Amino acid sequence: MKGQEDGKPVAAKDAEPDSFAAKPLWARSWAVVAGPLANFILAFFVFSLLMWAGEQKLLPQVGDMQKEMPAIESGLQVGDIIQVIDDTAVEDWGTLQKITNASAGKELHLIVKRAGVLFPLTLTPKEITFTDLLGDSHTVGRVGISPSGETFT
Repeated sequence: MKGQEDGKPVAAKDAEPDSFAAKPLWARSWAVVAGPLANFILAFFVFSLLMWAGEQKLLPQVGDMQKEMPAIESGLQVGDIIQVIDDTAVEDWGTLQKITNASAGKELHLIVKRAGVLFPLTLTPKEITFTDLLGDSHTVGRVGISPSGETFT
């Protein structure tokens, strides 16, 4: 600010009349508070806009299928939208993953939407054991499908 040099304090009596040091205490306080306050106000508006825009989620739609996995054997087809698994509504791909991961070897009853028509299907996720990057072993259920990439807000 005018009249201020780092490491060299300036007394109010020695300062130029329109410099920071010559201003009254309330004016200097407001100048110091205004910068951080502007950052908080900007952050509030930015985060509010992000919240109003909504969250993008993957549609529970079959995009690709792996050979010799339960999805093909059950009759699922590319483009099918999985709507219900064992009386639980499947809202997004994350819900589908949670249910299938926790259901290794357990028969699941699905309701699938294909070309606007609902179909009941049954499939049993295959038990897969893998080791993660930290060396921990996990056993999960896999059906052999990947998402289509279609999203919704």
